[in-house]
Amino acid sequence: MGTIIYDKLNLNDKKIYDLMKKSFSAFSTTVNLGVKLPDDKVQNIMYSVLADNPDIAYFDKTEFVVAFDLFKGNYLKLQKCYNPLEAKRRIDQMLEKVKKITKEIEQMYPDSDYERLLFTYSYLQSHFIYDQEEFEYSCRTGNSIRADSHNAYGVLVNGKGVCDGFSSAFSLIMQNFNIPCSSIFGSAKFNTTVPLDHQWNIVKLGNNFFHCDVTLDLDDYSSFKEYSYKYFCVDDSYAKKTHIWDYKYFPICESQNMSYFIKKGLLVHSWEQFDRLVSIVAKSKKSFFQISLSNNLKFDNSLKESDILVKRIQDITLKYRNSVSFNYKWDPCIRCLSCRYN
Repeated sequence: MGTIIYDKLNLNDKKIYDLMKKSFSAFSTTVNLGVKLPDDKVQNIMYSVLADNPDIAYFDKTEFVVAFDLFKGNYLKLQKCYNPLEAKRRIDQMLEKVKKITKEIEQMYPDSDYERLLFTYSYLQSHFIYDQEEFEYSCRTGNSIRADSHNAYGVLVNGKGVCDGFSSAFSLIMQNFNIPCSSIFGSAKFNTTVPLDHQWNIVKLGNNFFHCDVTLDLDDYSSFKEYSYKYFCVDDSYAKKTHIWDYKYFPICESQNMSYFIKKGLLVHSWEQFDRLVSIVAKSKKSFFQISLSNNLKFDNSLKESDILVKRIQDITLKYRNSVSFNYKWDPCIRCLSCRYN
């Protein structure tokens, strides 16, 4: 369905990709590759196929086996596969859900791919939940108790998923709008100090590619019950602060012009601008704001960054409200502040 990652592969890898895709389309349980390749190469090509084609959801991708036969070369042995009839039914269920979502969005935004992208990003946060139990189990064991949480079916039909489920659902919706979109497989810091295996999206708007990570923003939505856009349409320089990926498999993302904070005027370059934005929120009686601080904005090194931010919010808010009570989250890696008044 998509070709973002396919287009980055060399000719030999494309042949393996095409063979895998054909086998997956036939709901095969075994995929004979006919050549000997390193296991990690086979795995990366398989992930590339799944990333470009988010409707593939008939096997447990956390438990596949890469094996070798002296006469046939490498082959993939897929686990916990649905039979073709059931697999086809599952695709129909996913596409019916996608059709319903895209119809709703098209009625609101008939002409703007950017607004469709933004609304879908928000929609996934408010309509589906993160499968924390599956995340903890798969981190602990490397296997799965709910394989569907790792694909688009789990999110769109069952209503819950982990990172690869959300990124697959996002890709499937975007591709239905004819917006080029795929998934990136790599690692990221997800409420952890050590990067964990992770999957997010790469999307093309106009002539530029952007990163989108709805899963990490879903974490803030769960905390504040407000939409979060920290990782919406960001470039490589921003994403690499918290994400790691193999650059050779993915296009370069070097444009910042679609970043939510830049388009909405929420990228803060001075303390005067910070104070002005917080004042607008405090005066308006709004309950939530999220802003990004540019690298040009310097902190007093003798104080904790979070303490400085809290003190400024308190001082500004007291000018317009009788009391101050709020919850906040400061992400120093990406210099993003989320704040909700109680």
